[in-house]
Amino acid sequence: MKTLAAMALTAILTTSCDRIAGPDSRVERADAHYRAAMADYQAGRLEAAVAGFEKTVNANPLNASARFQLACLKEESKKDYLGAIVEYREFLRLSPKGEKAVMAKNRLSRCMEHYAAECAEGNATKDRDAAAAAAIASLKAENKRISSELEEVQRKAASLAGECERLKTMVRAVGEGEDAAARPVKIALDDRELLEDDGDEGEKKQVLSEAAKLKEDDDDKAAAPFAGSSAAVAPAKEKRAAAAQPERPKKYVVQEGETLTAIARRFYGNGKQWRKIQEANRAVISVDGKVDAGMEITLP
Repeated sequence: MKTLAAMALTAILTTSCDRIAGPDSRVERADAHYRAAMADYQAGRLEAAVAGFEKTVNANPLNASARFQLACLKEESKKDYLGAIVEYREFLRLSPKGEKAVMAKNRLSRCMEHYAAECAEGNATKDRDAAAAAAIASLKAENKRISSELEEVQRKAASLAGECERLKTMVRAVGEGEDAAARPVKIALDDRELLEDDGDEGEKKQVLSEAAKLKEDDDDKAAAPFAGSSAAVAPAKEKRAAAAQPERPKKYVVQEGETLTAIARRFYGNGKQWRKIQEANRAVISVDGKVDAGMEITLP
């Protein structure tokens, strides 16, 4: 009995040592799944070979030969470097000193380099995608802004077109005569000189009021026919000046709302003559030419 026990213990120890030193590849290769997978690999049926070796490993996770073959196929045919890394590591764990251990280590190192490059490329791709998405969002926002500005420009253009048509209608309504076209322009120029000469707001209103009265004078319509020359406008101007300038008294009482410029224009035909009136009335009119209603002044 002792002899049989010793023999059994020796057999167990021997088997354990063999497993530690490395599995028996001949036994592993004799597996039916392994042989079928190898037949597919030799025939070029790589997908079937991968499936066969995976079936072999699932049936016997300790089959190091099947692990090695599966790792090689994942690395070379499928470019599945992470899957290959897992299988090479399992192979080296099962057979660290086997005949293919050195080859497995070299292949494992190469797969890890490929996998690291894939990860870096994946991160770069993600960064590029994020940058592209940000650029697209920015372009969309810019396009929206430009569209809004374009709509505003189009709205203003339509408004200006309407205003232009309104002005054209007004011009046509004025008439085709020289008197109707030239006289308001001349009056506007005279008034502008007057307004530039004197900055008093009350005087400006008075000047504009007198200009409006001159514009409405019915006698101006017959002053000059439509001739297209400034000579035809001169008689009308002289007639307006004569009609607007009454007989000048020696003494005059300032009326409500009148200004010195308005008085000069009324009695001298030129608003700039207000300085002449101011000089003659230094005792009652200040240097700035301001007058009050009821003030009696001398007209030189």
